[in-house]
Amino acid sequence: MKLYQQFVERGYHTSIVTTFGLDFDTYETIVLPRLRGAGCRNNIIVADGRMLTLALDRRSSLPRRAGSHYTVSGAGGRGGVFHPKLLLQVGRDRARLMLGSANMTAAGLAGNLELVATFRSAGDGGAERRLIVQAWRYIERFLSPEQADQARWMLARSPWIADGDVADDPIRLNDGTEGMLVLSGDDEGIGQRFSQLVNGPVRRLIVLSPYWDPALGALVDLTHQLEPKRVGVLIDPAIQAFPAEAAERRLPELEVYARKAFGGKRFMHAKAILALTEDADHLLIGSANCTQAALGSGGRAGANAEACVYRRLRSGAALEALRIAALVEEDRRVDVSDLPPMSMGDQIPLECLSARSPGAFALRDDDLRWWPAAAFSDADRCSVSLVDATGSDLSAVVERHPPDQSGALRYLASGMDSPPAFARVTSPEVGDSALAIVTRLDELAEEVREVGSPRAERLRERLELSAGTEATLELLGIIDELEAHGRGRPALGQAISIPKPHSDGEVPRLAGAHRQMSYDEFMAHRRPYGEESRPPASFAGTDLSLVRGVLNRIAGQEAGASGPSADEADDAAVLAAFDLGDETAAQGGVETTDFGGEVRPTSRPGRSPKVLKVATAQEITDAVSNFGEAVRTKCKQGELSATDLLRLRALLMVVCCAGMPSSTSAGRLSDLQVLPMSGNEPTWWRSVGRLLFAVFPTNASGLGLSLTDDRDRVPPDVLECWATCYWCLQACLAAPVAESARRKIHQHIGPLAERVYRLTKLSQEELCSGVVRETMDRMSGRMAERLGVDVGKVAARHEIMAARL
Repeated sequence: MKLYQQFVERGYHTSIVTTFGLDFDTYETIVLPRLRGAGCRNNIIVADGRMLTLALDRRSSLPRRAGSHYTVSGAGGRGGVFHPKLLLQVGRDRARLMLGSANMTAAGLAGNLELVATFRSAGDGGAERRLIVQAWRYIERFLSPEQADQARWMLARSPWIADGDVADDPIRLNDGTEGMLVLSGDDEGIGQRFSQLVNGPVRRLIVLSPYWDPALGALVDLTHQLEPKRVGVLIDPAIQAFPAEAAERRLPELEVYARKAFGGKRFMHAKAILALTEDADHLLIGSANCTQAALGSGGRAGANAEACVYRRLRSGAALEALRIAALVEEDRRVDVSDLPPMSMGDQIPLECLSARSPGAFALRDDDLRWWPAAAFSDADRCSVSLVDATGSDLSAVVERHPPDQSGALRYLASGMDSPPAFARVTSPEVGDSALAIVTRLDELAEEVREVGSPRAERLRERLELSAGTEATLELLGIIDELEAHGRGRPALGQAISIPKPHSDGEVPRLAGAHRQMSYDEFMAHRRPYGEESRPPASFAGTDLSLVRGVLNRIAGQEAGASGPSADEADDAAVLAAFDLGDETAAQGGVETTDFGGEVRPTSRPGRSPKVLKVATAQEITDAVSNFGEAVRTKCKQGELSATDLLRLRALLMVVCCAGMPSSTSAGRLSDLQVLPMSGNEPTWWRSVGRLLFAVFPTNASGLGLSLTDDRDRVPPDVLECWATCYWCLQACLAAPVAESARRKIHQHIGPLAERVYRLTKLSQEELCSGVVRETMDRMSGRMAERLGVDVGKVAARHEIMAARL
């Protein structure tokens, strides 16, 4: 088969590739589109650090999507190379592991003769799941700090891979054979551990390997440990990689077999060790060549990081499975003395590449973090410059900031005319480093999302196609359903234990989860909001981010624009976008309400007519009460989440869309307007007050909201919620009503407004510029006319409050 054809299999949200060599063009044009097309959008590569430097050092085409659509990090072995070739794909209840000899290169995927073993686990898992869990625990040693969020994202959706058991001994697999993973990192070498698994006298030892020790040290060690009656090797004489002279001297009885026409002219890159006994065939395949660096020597582990799989098969099955039985017959045997001398070929300048690697970089908003490599450890003598996707220098200012607790060096990057794709470091000792990929965490967060169930995808499609002009209660049902579907998202500050690495890689490995902070603590250490760049929203990369987009579109008219159209088609289009049809709503909260009210049909091009529901005043009041009860409990326990703020903002906008300028229907701009300004309950100003009183009660000394320290600026979705709160409060206070009603509004809303401004803790500059100002201006342009509120009074009152508090 062609290995690249395997990437179209569906059912996985995460893929992790480990490789020695890396061809970016192959990955981005062949592998990544297939993965993403199959719904796998959380994609990680770990390559040998020096080979990664080689790939970035103008030796191959520069990557176009690395750092934004997938991450790449470099790793090392115990003084050797990082050499495992694994593909691990993980889904909610399933996984697939492919382990073998193929690098992530064009030759590895489609050109060479490779050997790959595949294990699948689904449902309750079975024995194969233990091998997959073991593979993950091996891989996680080598993940780098900029891949931490991706690892937590995966573990939150598939916790079984973190909690599962591993196989320390051979286990019976679904096909009836036995197997286990044999991985580097232990004190014993892979060769010795394989020998310990072979029970009974070995009648024949056969080894396939494209590369060998010049003195055949690893092969000699295997023969000493296994004591086979016959020893054979399968080689391609034309490659001149086999040390014939050492074979004649150290293993005079060695049987050498030539591949000849087997596989055509394709390079035989497969690696396999077969120990054949009377009772079973013992097989080891994977990344390890027959070298001491890979297999170890004298009972000690090898220098390389390697990954192999051991299989115990019925006697005679291994040669049949590998299709090489005919290749190790007498007619294929060649005389060692007839082999050409060993040629080492061009050697990769690993030490030089190590000296040119600057380390790892990650960018969130304008916060650039650098984990320096050893050659650039004296950061005070280094300068950092940023490079775009074409390899051209950016006119960016990179200023040093105090380091954080993760050990990363921090810089403020400003004045960028395009997103940075790479970074370069310059020092007096080394000069210019090679390029390093900048992981752009904000863009990555938008890319990494899980393709959900058909229902979730239908809801996403409706949200994406919506051109909303009104907020309706149906929106809350969609929020609840999307949250329920994505409940596997990492909780704020959720701690996940990541073992320390078993490598001496140049980049510190993955740290623990981000620390959870109270809202007050976060605000005390935050950095002021900038106008040039803004941090990502709390929901970046999730379906809930689409809900935030709908709310922004509903409030999307610019300040000073005319009010919404009274055209019935506009209301119908919005209701159709949020209509749940005959699908069952999620249980609990507002979404269980049987919405009544006026029923109107509508149709859209290419769609069947829908029965649409408009909420009554009582139903909106019930939704407000349900929200208040839920939020008061969460606030007391300090468990208020960003999703609750999204609900708060949505409900405030529902109330505004349902509000009227008077107690009568005169001047109504939409059939959705069912809440009067004054008169008997329910009124829209009381609904605003009850919503905000639940989050900001009278006795509150702080908010029950927590944020994580993965960023140092308030997420924009939080600011948009606060701005919506400010606008609604000032609209209540500025609304034209009779004097008696005005006194009542000021009696209840006035103190609440001061409390909201005080507890949200924004500075005067933040209150009067940036996201807050934009959101309030758009709310004025969208809602002021329908509520009969003077835009100037709302803005003036907000500025007075900001200056006073």
